[in-house]
Amino acid sequence: MYLNFIKLIFGLTLFVFISCNNKPQSQQKTSQKIPGYYEQWLYIKTNGTNILPEIKDKSSLLNSNKRSSSNAIQHLKEYGPFNTSGRYRAMIIDKQNPNRFIVGGASGGIFVSENKGGSWAPINDHSINPSVTFMDQNTFTPNIIYYCSGESTGNSADIFGAGIFKSTDGGKTFNQLPATNNNNFRFNWSLKCSLKDTNTLFVSTNNTGLWRSVNAGATFQKVHNTSLQINDIEVFTDGSIMIAIKGQGVFRSETGDLNSFTKVNSIVSTSTARGELAYCKNFPNVVYAAISGPDNSYNGVLNQFYKSSDGGKTFVTKSNPNGIANFGFTWYTLTMTVKDNDSNSIFIGSVTNAVSKNGGNTWQNVNEQHADNHIAVNFNNQLYVGSDGGMCVYDWSNFQTFTSLNNGLNITQIYAGDVSPHSIAIMGGTQDNGTIQGLNNNKFFNPIFGGDGGHCFYNAQKQNSRYVSTQNGNVNYEFGSISDNLPTSDQRWFIHPFTVSKTQGNLVLYPSSQNLYFSKDNGNSYSLIKRLTAGRLFCATISDDANPSVFSGGSGVLLCADSVLTNPKVVELRGIALPVALRISFIGAVKVVPGFRDKIYLSLNNISDSGRVYKVSNVFDSIKYENISGDLPIGLPVNWIECDPLNPENVIFAGTDFGLYVSENAGKNWIKDTRVPSTVVSSIKVHNNKKDFYVFTHGRGVFRGQIRNNAISNINEESNKIELSLFPNPAKNKLNVLSDKFSAPNYKIFDINGKVVSENKLQVMETTINIENLNAGVYFIELKENSQQVVKKFIVNR
Repeated sequence: MYLNFIKLIFGLTLFVFISCNNKPQSQQKTSQKIPGYYEQWLYIKTNGTNILPEIKDKSSLLNSNKRSSSNAIQHLKEYGPFNTSGRYRAMIIDKQNPNRFIVGGASGGIFVSENKGGSWAPINDHSINPSVTFMDQNTFTPNIIYYCSGESTGNSADIFGAGIFKSTDGGKTFNQLPATNNNNFRFNWSLKCSLKDTNTLFVSTNNTGLWRSVNAGATFQKVHNTSLQINDIEVFTDGSIMIAIKGQGVFRSETGDLNSFTKVNSIVSTSTARGELAYCKNFPNVVYAAISGPDNSYNGVLNQFYKSSDGGKTFVTKSNPNGIANFGFTWYTLTMTVKDNDSNSIFIGSVTNAVSKNGGNTWQNVNEQHADNHIAVNFNNQLYVGSDGGMCVYDWSNFQTFTSLNNGLNITQIYAGDVSPHSIAIMGGTQDNGTIQGLNNNKFFNPIFGGDGGHCFYNAQKQNSRYVSTQNGNVNYEFGSISDNLPTSDQRWFIHPFTVSKTQGNLVLYPSSQNLYFSKDNGNSYSLIKRLTAGRLFCATISDDANPSVFSGGSGVLLCADSVLTNPKVVELRGIALPVALRISFIGAVKVVPGFRDKIYLSLNNISDSGRVYKVSNVFDSIKYENISGDLPIGLPVNWIECDPLNPENVIFAGTDFGLYVSENAGKNWIKDTRVPSTVVSSIKVHNNKKDFYVFTHGRGVFRGQIRNNAISNINEESNKIELSLFPNPAKNKLNVLSDKFSAPNYKIFDINGKVVSENKLQVMETTINIENLNAGVYFIELKENSQQVVKKFIVNR
């Protein structure tokens, strides 16, 4: 029955930033200590068994549920961030149009730019799997493009792979190759099209070997068998192929045929780990190999750096760039490329980057846009680099400066977010991009705290006070630690949930493994509500009452306490006190039904065929459980549960591993709202005005709309409809501005980093602005007058 879920979702969610376990994911187990998000995810999705079900069938049943725009939400659309991006591992520059870039986010799907990264647009938003790990274009038939899915290690994408996908229209649409709809292609490292034969391609996997298709993906044969990671593939015009196998070194074949791969003995494999290969396009006999190790852990190093002058048959040791670049996480981040027309120019990226201009004899450091670099792609004298912070471009002649090309590449991975009750402001805790905040409808988000951002909250009483968290359960309030004030150092999750009251900003609830702590003074001190006798706590919520009730759920346990400010009545529900479906489930989120202190919604986010949404009534007296999963896809994990504050028992919102689902009839029927992409919905927040609605995703940033009820929004939707014309666009020296919605607005021009580069007042609404002083690039102009505001992008070309 587990497989019914797999048929429906094609990929689970995997938020992994730190993992170095090399066993196949279906066999992995972790110790009691949870060191990173993969281990956390694995525990949650399996409710502590740490054994994922095997995937044997991925036949699509997703269309069995109604997919449309929910009537319960209006104006639902992407909110941002525009300038903050996330991780991608796949990129091609279209062989038919060098201005056209295609990239694949780790959990954000495919984005396309038609102007060299000047702007981006998503495609295939409702693909069966948005996790893209590598992409390649057929040299002979460039309309054919393939990508493989499923990060194999260090995965914070929150997505299983779903095999190999193929486009026959130049990357406009992609479809899954049926031959890869099986466990052999669940986690994939690389994919390369043959440079000798149009119908041949190779796929390297995490633990099932190297696969080859000789009929354009119709069928695949395993041509090299190993249970170890095959980290990289290089194919050559003569039909030869090289692969790097973790801990075994480099192997080479003249043909790519079965049993034809032999080890390259001049590359040492003892005490080594991940390998990366690269060669010079114009001089393919020059091949480089970077081999990390010995432990490939958080403190790993580059073991050796090698050069070959005979097409990879033999190698010699060159200078090691250790100390110039940081190779501490090569299991997660390692990339290398050679300049197309200069075999001595090498770029290598990891946590930080290095470059050599003399064939690896000496190295220089590189000024990187962001840590953790995963892919580097050449075109002419330009080098495009992808990291956990998105895309930037270098000139090969100068690696001390770069240009950001994020420009709407919204593949931001948000773990959790919140909405300010004081102003039009939202913030989100992101994977490796800290906690970021967007203000006043501006799609530019600014960092407000570092690390891996986690759960975060605005103080309901103090406008400029925020609670933010980082990895391993560290919580800060007004930039001072409050998690250090906990009475004990309990085991914590990597991304650790806690909560703050929406009405009383001094009330903090912190579930810490077996202990539920409560603070009345902003986390300066804590009292113990209850210590569990078994189980493990995770989520937490507080009712809106003056003397609130609180709830915390987790691994087969639900802890409830009424009137926590006086003499709490505590109820611990586990074992036979829970229905069987809840007893074997992981409670990932709890929502107090507005207007009640003893009625809650539960969302269950482990893999199970039982219902994933429950309503619990009379929690403190004659408790009643009701499965309200209705026709939600069977077993689909639900990460977050929310409701319409004015119609809370009928209109319910479920944030799932596969997008946003909405019920308008108390959970009997559910609609998959197609305005939100099919990626992980990590949290949902409703503004205190009971109207404005925010969806935070782990892969596609934030979406915003309004609940269709009688409450009043803080956002003037008409301001978003203002007609504004900019021409010419791209512009050179003059920008014409035309609008009939303003009389004499103030304007500001922002660069791609959000810096104001020009501002003034327009006296008439058909005017020309001199932009001769602006460098070539992407800009935004904001017009503002009274309550009306509009922002629009333009490009300056020189």
